[in-house]
Amino acid sequence: MQPGCFWALAAGWAIFTWAVLNTGVLAREEFWLNVAFVIAIVLGAIYATIEQKIVGDSTLIIDGLPEPGHGFRGKIETTLNNERTSRFKLRLQVARRSRRRSSAIWESETIANPIRGEKGLILPVEFSVPAGIDVANSAWSLVVRSWSPPMPYLATFFLPQTPPEQ
Repeated sequence: MQPGCFWALAAGWAIFTWAVLNTGVLAREEFWLNVAFVIAIVLGAIYATIEQKIVGDSTLIIDGLPEPGHGFRGKIETTLNNERTSRFKLRLQVARRSRRRSSAIWESETIANPIRGEKGLILPVEFSVPAGIDVANSAWSLVVRSWSPPMPYLATFFLPQTPPEQ
């Protein structure tokens, strides 16, 4: 979550609430409903700010792009400075691209145990991708989750299908 979006939305809605005066029978109730909505957005912004401070940014470093019939290896460097009590659940997925909804062609899950690094925790990534998967017009993604206090961890990485040209 990006806290700046929440803060901007809260400020914009607050300005809108006080700038546009409503008249009529339900004007007072509508005003307080808008105030309650602004308070809810501010609470969401506070949560997102705390989450950004605790969880920070994560970086995926891979040995190579995923290919059918080959292994996919890499590591995720996080800024998490505490030892999490639970393990991290990783899901590698290839899905068919669609305008409405993407459907999974193949997916695999694994559990990663974190390793202490210089700047935070490092999560090893290792999957075996079976041969015979049709990856034409598809997208790869890696989702990482951990449900331990003080804040749940969730990161999603979208992988390019072909290597970038240099």
